[in-house]
Amino acid sequence: MYTFIVTIARLVDAVIWAYSLVVVARAVTSWLPLEPGHPLRRCLEVATEPLLQPIRKVLSRLGVLGPIDWSPVILLLLLYLGRDLMVRGLLRLAAGL
Repeated sequence: MYTFIVTIARLVDAVIWAYSLVVVARAVTSWLPLEPGHPLRRCLEVATEPLLQPIRKVLSRLGVLGPIDWSPVILLLLLYLGRDLMVRGLLRLAAGL
């Protein structure tokens, strides 16, 4: 059971790390002169927009929106926090077995 839980913790860590790279790629490509229909841009938008849009809505309610879109930074912070909590929790669970 210990090995299974550690494997799940590593999988969670890897998936969140990979998705973080996708969020960073989305932010970087937003600075490039890519057409809105470009396949890379479209793929990154489809992968990240479901999590970025709610953050933008909260930021707009708080009046924080401006010329800089802070939603990718906030999403990355939330991903790292969630990853840390989940992986630590799983490893503690595995250590207690």
